[in-house]
Amino acid sequence: MKNFLFLQGVASPFFARLADRLLQRGHSVQKIQFCGGDLVYWFPRKATRFHGRLEQLPDFLEAHLRREQITDIVLFGDQRPVHLAVHPLAKALGITVHVFEEGYLRPYWLTLERGGVNGHSQLPKDPDWYREVVKRVPIPDGSQPFLGKFRMRALHDVLYHSGDILNPIAFRHYRHHAPVHPVREYFWYVRRYPKVRRRLNSDLTRNYQFIERGQPFFLLPLQLYSDSQITCHSAFCDTYDFIRQSLDSFQQYADKSLHLVVKNHPLDPGILPYEEFVQNLALKLGMADRVHYYDYGNLELFLEHCAGVVTINSTVGTWALKVGKPVITLANPVYNVPGLTSQQSLAEFWQAPQSPDPDLWSAFRRVLIHTTQINGGFYCDTGIQLALDTAVERLTLSQSPIEELLCRNDLRKPSSLPERPAPLAPLSSPLMRNPA
Repeated sequence: MKNFLFLQGVASPFFARLADRLLQRGHSVQKIQFCGGDLVYWFPRKATRFHGRLEQLPDFLEAHLRREQITDIVLFGDQRPVHLAVHPLAKALGITVHVFEEGYLRPYWLTLERGGVNGHSQLPKDPDWYREVVKRVPIPDGSQPFLGKFRMRALHDVLYHSGDILNPIAFRHYRHHAPVHPVREYFWYVRRYPKVRRRLNSDLTRNYQFIERGQPFFLLPLQLYSDSQITCHSAFCDTYDFIRQSLDSFQQYADKSLHLVVKNHPLDPGILPYEEFVQNLALKLGMADRVHYYDYGNLELFLEHCAGVVTINSTVGTWALKVGKPVITLANPVYNVPGLTSQQSLAEFWQAPQSPDPDLWSAFRRVLIHTTQINGGFYCDTGIQLALDTAVERLTLSQSPIEELLCRNDLRKPSSLPERPAPLAPLSSPLMRNPA
């Protein structure tokens, strides 16, 4: 049996219910709490509290890991400050780290990988590997849909951060991982809400009017300013930097008949004035009539008609690949595989974007689901219940599905791996049989 240590989780009951399932299976479970929100969703279960400063955390963690003989660590988001010390310690002590994250594929999926996600994923970048391995991977049954309302996610977020009132007393050195504290974001959401319905209807009307004109265009979807894909896994300083470099390149290299649609993230709280920035920059570059900004809109409509998508590491990229649209990523997401995303420069992409190979996309998606995705969600009861059994099974395997494939002697080794892949788990049991 394993001895699990849970660190910081998602703002929902998911981690607490997952821990209960592991206990029912006979495993040991411990928890370290870093803030009041952790207390709210773990109560009344017992836990150890970390009260110190961030620089004291590595020594605290190492002592706890050794003393309690921890075999596995479970966390959400491997780039949170309280989690950065985990990886070198776990590697030195031979401890497996399980990282949950929002789904690489959405909706109805969540991500679970060992060692890290996104830029730290073990998923190879070799297209021929996916073409071969897919023959040994079972066809997924398909995702079971569920109704995950935004208000439920928002309610969990508010409840979790209501525990922050305890931080000045119980966790006075704790600092939230996001650049803006959620309470401040709530203020901006409330301030923005009266404008949403009016702006939504207005933008949708403008969407259809733009499409009806039949002007060729590229799509530039924005990500949340706090997204770790920007702050940790890209070379951009922030979203402004992404917009600036993209518009500069578009002005220099795109044909003058082409237009650019900049689409904001639907959950953006409105703290940063992207619309004003885009309009002013487009005017400065002399292409105000060719750049179109929308806070809201019909994303499926844009994907159907666009010439291509430029993104950092957005889920929109996978949606575009699904419908066969050219995609270029300006970071290195797990789906940045030759034959899927364009390997051209951005200047070349504007002029002759390369479309994805549909057969490779089918193989990649099937392997991605088998190795890293779990049907379910973090926020609604249906999604949580749907995910729990599969999550427990994955956590208790001696090797994760991706590790099993990478270690098989009857499969070719991939020629291209991520820049910083997580280390493989030690081979402690016979390899699973061919699932096909």
